[in-house]
Amino acid sequence: RKARQEWEPFTSFRDAFELRVRSIGHVLALLTPWERPIYVSRMWCVFELYTAVHLERTRVDILLPEVEEQRFTTALEHEGIFQVIEAFGSIELQKARTSCPEDRHHILHCLGLQSADLDCSPACKELNTKLVCMLRDWLLSTATPICERYLANAWTGCTANPRQVRQQLRYCSNALHLFSYASHWKQSCKILAKVGQLAWHSCSSVSVASDAAEMLRRSGTIHLMHGRTRAAQRMFDEAQRLFRRAKVPGNANSAALLKTLGFVRGSAGRLSDEMRYYRRAQAVYQAA
Repeated sequence: RKARQEWEPFTSFRDAFELRVRSIGHVLALLTPWERPIYVSRMWCVFELYTAVHLERTRVDILLPEVEEQRFTTALEHEGIFQVIEAFGSIELQKARTSCPEDRHHILHCLGLQSADLDCSPACKELNTKLVCMLRDWLLSTATPICERYLANAWTGCTANPRQVRQQLRYCSNALHLFSYASHWKQSCKILAKVGQLAWHSCSSVSVASDAAEMLRRSGTIHLMHGRTRAAQRMFDEAQRLFRRAKVPGNANSAALLKTLGFVRGSAGRLSDEMRYYRRAQAVYQAA
């Protein structure tokens, strides 16, 4: 029919499409490459996902091909959760395309969007947010068992080898950021106990102490974002103790900690303390 230039009215196609999704009751979304999924760049795929989400008793499963799953795991191990989260934080439905311009116009209309000024559209922003939240929920559910698996490598006991300790700290750091991001505080506290054990056992190593302190600072910042001020302050204090015990010279990590402590003091209305920490941080940055 397409060769004969015969076109199905979009409304008929939309109804048939929804009926198919409803009758199957299961949509598989294939993400490849995982960090820039082609799936969310195609308007029909977006419409498929939107339709499935809004239909009752319709299941949506997000899948990775084997090669992409390995790449995803490698990124999680080496770069950590923030790089993985960032990959799903900039999805823009307004940039999705179709082979037929009319289809794009009709799909946008079905989604309750106008084709003009989509970048400024609150409705488009809301849909983008819903899609990002769905993908991030999938990300957390997929990444959690991976983190738990490689975190087991860090439970093998302390070692005097600084290189091995730093590797274990990296495993702890990636898992900690994931669990903190998902507000899994019990897992986070368990990991922090391990971090303290590793760091104090190897405190003679400046590099280990600096890495551990920076991890505590970042974790404390996550707690601050969730309103857990006391827990954050405990992590910042522990980071300071690590720096002092290992006699870490001024470096970017210690300066970042001072800057964060200044922010905490300022948020509590202690402006003179805030400026004092900022000046100390500036001095460390300049001397490093």
